[in-house]
Amino acid sequence: TKLQAAADAALERAVLRRADRVLAVTGPIASDLEHRVRVPVTVITNGFDPDERPGQDQPPLDPARHSLVHTGRMSVVGRSPTGFFQGLQEYLRRRPDGAERLEVVLAGPVSAEQHALLADKRLGELVRSVGSLGRPETLALQRRADTLLVLAEGNEVRPSRSIATGKLFEYLGAGRPVLVLGEDSEAARIVRDAGAGVAAPGDDSAAIASALERLVDEGIETPRKAVDRYSWPALGRRIEAEIEAVIVGDPRTRVRRP
Repeated sequence: TKLQAAADAALERAVLRRADRVLAVTGPIASDLEHRVRVPVTVITNGFDPDERPGQDQPPLDPARHSLVHTGRMSVVGRSPTGFFQGLQEYLRRRPDGAERLEVVLAGPVSAEQHALLADKRLGELVRSVGSLGRPETLALQRRADTLLVLAEGNEVRPSRSIATGKLFEYLGAGRPVLVLGEDSEAARIVRDAGAGVAAPGDDSAAIASALERLVDEGIETPRKAVDRYSWPALGRRIEAEIEAVIVGDPRTRVRRP
């Protein structure tokens, strides 16, 4: 209700304006708070554990094909994988032999919507689901993929520029190239900034097909060392610096960006 929204906004302002430091996990979230609440915000993203070890077992990948892997849920509230599957169909229309050169492997829960999309006979042998895996097996699969897929767009209500899922940082930790569908999302910005992959619109089947053609024909360059800034030790040092600044009463108010 309007009354509840007003109360929530008042509580938000009261808390944030009294805080010694405000942290946000993405740039768009920080910008929103700075605009609405008029407080400086430091961006410290989510990250990955460089010491986490993958398991030994995983579903096999076809060495003769480029393996594009997605782990976790594809369908979440307000976001649908339909655009991606339409891009796959356009890719096969352009490349009738596409299923011989590319495989799409989905590891995670399969929704009713996904079941219907996977049942489309036009996809043939291009896509397969291996179901939900344990975390060690998921990490192993990520590290063996040729490219890892992030769906950051496809929101049926309104696209959100602030999307940068925890999965993205797992992908960065895997050291494999990343394809982000959602070129205006924070996930795309992070991937481009780290030199870790490419982005394309998530609701444009022609653009998705072109991205898939690029994967198969050219591949994506392996991520550079810049991804290390998203490791937990590096992020922990930044959080430590913020805590130390509060302890010593540092009056800094400058907005800081990663």
